[in-house]
Amino acid sequence: MKARIAVFLFVSVLWFSHSAYSQGFPKGSYQQTCRGFDIVRYGSGYIFRAECQTTSMRWTYTSLDWNDVAKCDVDIKNVNGQLLCMASSPDAPAGSYRESCDHIVVAGSVVSARCVSDHGHWNPTMIDLALVACPAGLVNSNGRLVCERTEKRGRGGAE
Repeated sequence: MKARIAVFLFVSVLWFSHSAYSQGFPKGSYQQTCRGFDIVRYGSGYIFRAECQTTSMRWTYTSLDWNDVAKCDVDIKNVNGQLLCMASSPDAPAGSYRESCDHIVVAGSVVSARCVSDHGHWNPTMIDLALVACPAGLVNSNGRLVCERTEKRGRGGAE
């Protein structure tokens, strides 16, 4: 009888600790296409690690610094197998680049970010809005910040 109670208590403690631990993972849309979430010690800190699906349906390991996870107040998403921290930045200009860039910083007229390329590589990039007008906002073009084009061009130039 004592052995059954001991086993029950042991299993209960494991279940409750696992349940509480799993609730400690950050919320985000990445949970739909990632698996194997874990928080592990790395150097003098921690990283949040997961295995995420790429656009070619392969699984790859990716991580975020645990200190950066708290800044992801909009979402954490999976972009081609890489975890992307979506944080609100009130000074950042409009544009679809926010869906595939992170670490967005605005300093005067210069916008800098880290954007994912078509091949899943993260590239540091910047654009000086004092030199170019971007009324339609910014886009990520293969890991580079560029102005979104508003006019349509045909074969022979502007239409």
